[in-house]
Amino acid sequence: MKHLRQTLLFILLGFLLSACRHTADRLLSIEQLIKQKPDSALSLLRQIQHPEKLSDSNRALYALLMTQVINQSPDEEHKSDSLISVAIDYYKGTTDSVHVALAYYNAGLVAMENEDSEASLHNFLKTIDWLGESDNDELQFMVRYKMSRLFNLRLIPDEELRLGKAALPYAERTGNPLYICALLPYITHGFMQTNQLDSAYKYSVQAIQLAEKENLVRTLSHIYSQHAHLCMAMKDYKQALMYRDKDLAILFELFGEENEYIYDHYINKANTLTELHQYDSAFYYINKAVEDTTDIQYTTRKSLAKAEIYAATGQMDSAYYYMNRHADLRDRLIEERDKEGLLTLHRNYHNDELKKANTRLWQQAVERKLQLYVVTIVCCLAILLGVCIYFFLYKRKQQEVLRQKGQIAHQQELLKYREIEKLQAEKDLSEAKEREAQIREKEALLKVEFFKRLNETCIPVIENPKTQQNIMLKDEDWKVIFKNANSIFLNFTERLKNQYPALNEEDLRYCCMVKMQFSQTDIAKIMHLEKDSVKKRLKRIRTEKMGIAQETTLEAVLRDF
Repeated sequence: MKHLRQTLLFILLGFLLSACRHTADRLLSIEQLIKQKPDSALSLLRQIQHPEKLSDSNRALYALLMTQVINQSPDEEHKSDSLISVAIDYYKGTTDSVHVALAYYNAGLVAMENEDSEASLHNFLKTIDWLGESDNDELQFMVRYKMSRLFNLRLIPDEELRLGKAALPYAERTGNPLYICALLPYITHGFMQTNQLDSAYKYSVQAIQLAEKENLVRTLSHIYSQHAHLCMAMKDYKQALMYRDKDLAILFELFGEENEYIYDHYINKANTLTELHQYDSAFYYINKAVEDTTDIQYTTRKSLAKAEIYAATGQMDSAYYYMNRHADLRDRLIEERDKEGLLTLHRNYHNDELKKANTRLWQQAVERKLQLYVVTIVCCLAILLGVCIYFFLYKRKQQEVLRQKGQIAHQQELLKYREIEKLQAEKDLSEAKEREAQIREKEALLKVEFFKRLNETCIPVIENPKTQQNIMLKDEDWKVIFKNANSIFLNFTERLKNQYPALNEEDLRYCCMVKMQFSQTDIAKIMHLEKDSVKKRLKRIRTEKMGIAQETTLEAVLRDF
């Protein structure tokens, strides 16, 4: 009986060891399969039952592979970062730097997908730390490429450019043209945003040549579009139009002419045609770009493009409407971007860089101390000297770090203060313009009232024409009225006569009475005419003598004259 128990125990133990070995081999096979066939790898991973019961090493590898394959699959998404955390917690306690770096990299992708910029940046920096001088060129490239994309999305062009240039040597060493063509547009964009247009043009042409050589059609569309933007910035509008057409030709082939992805490119072409003064064509393409109120950025760009076309063709009312609409939408975009904490991301990134520098200094200190401990008594003086030099350099480095932190904090405060000043200045300007308009309106009303009262004072007979039956104004009275009008309204009758030579003396009298805001009934009493006759006379002055459009009244013209 005792021998039977031992036999069964050994059989069970062998079975468990075989199962563990089988799972480990299976996971290693899946790891090799992920790059070529991610869908098949995902299917095999899902066939593993109860992954939580695997050994620590197998469970960590399972978590890493599952996260990696979900990151590569466009139809899958992460619910949280709990799965990849299992891999990070296990591998960071081992000497397996390759899997630690890979785990942090995939954690960064998960955070990037969940729009957690701070966590994504932290994990990517950890990836670079663990990679060190590793010859894994593909991962060295990918982590820097993703960081460049992150700063592109967060509108920080300096870091986008720096990381893009750092990733380029690794991309070239992989020999993969897709990697290079994916990276070059970010380097170009970084140079464009920092106003280094010649350098941007160099990298853009390099991207075009490589993509055309390798026939990377989808990539070429984006590169052509970016190169057209660059040519617009360099004011080479003909070349910009050529690359707009190349871009649209590819998009028509891929998606057809009526597709929401193409509408944004129609706006770009309309902008280019506006600069070339081809306004009819510009209107044609801007109208082909349908309205899409759900995309604020798209609607903002379309409103600005329309405003520029209308302004260029002299349709200022329409231009003013679309410019106001563009300003409102742009303000909404700025508010949304401010909520994402872009400055916080930039500050945290630099703080992490400073922490890395401090960590490196500490590691250097440990290494030097270990070296000092193994030195013999004969080298005591050298050891003492080395320690003194080290602490001197360490202290100076610490002071430099503190100075940099102070500069960063000062620059952030200065940026915030300038933004507040700008907003206050805009508010003050708006209020001043509003007050000025109100003052002008009141001044105009007061001038008319003063003109009316001055005439009543000088010629009492017109004080209240409604109560007067017979009002007789002599030529001397009209001369007084003309004189008052010219004094108050800057040569009113003379300017009328110069601008509208067809007006005679009696027409000017009618204009003065309209300027005094007399009704047609009042004018009829003063001129001893029927009201209909006055109405016809005023209409003849407006249409025949002054040539004013039908929809504009004589009162409105003279009020502002």
